[in-house]
Amino acid sequence: MTKSKKSGAKRILAAMLVAVMLCATMATTAFAVTNIRNFTWHQSLGKTTVDLGELKPGSNSNTSGIKFYAIGSSPAYGEFDVMLQRQGFMGIWFNVYARKGYQGSERKYDTETGTYVYGEPFLCVWPTNESGNYRVILENPTNPQETVFTGVKAWAYGS
Repeated sequence: MTKSKKSGAKRILAAMLVAVMLCATMATTAFAVTNIRNFTWHQSLGKTTVDLGELKPGSNSNTSGIKFYAIGSSPAYGEFDVMLQRQGFMGIWFNVYARKGYQGSERKYDTETGTYVYGEPFLCVWPTNESGNYRVILENPTNPQETVFTGVKAWAYGS
């Protein structure tokens, strides 16, 4: 081999090494959290929509997905459905999965922040590996009332 061929092979090897390192770093990098403004849900008026924006979970459907976290504070305990939707072709929203959300007024320990809060902290987890524009629909409360949501955030996870 000539000297120029050896240096060319070294460059290719170095580029491949850099590419492998970048891929490994990207697979273990934490995904950005979308903080959503606090809001009040007037449950007697029907469902409400929370826009989560563009989320990109990992490519493995067994270890990737989307998480939605909030603290629901209301005068009395209640439950409601939390439906994750992804925007599809021509702007049509498709249901992904439904989970349960909670609201209340008792003092609870919040494992997300490591502090005590008044209300019901809850975390919804949906397994998915599809990137896209997401939103959640809060609907079907068991005990309709005014509920304030604080600490609201969403993020994609996975590798």
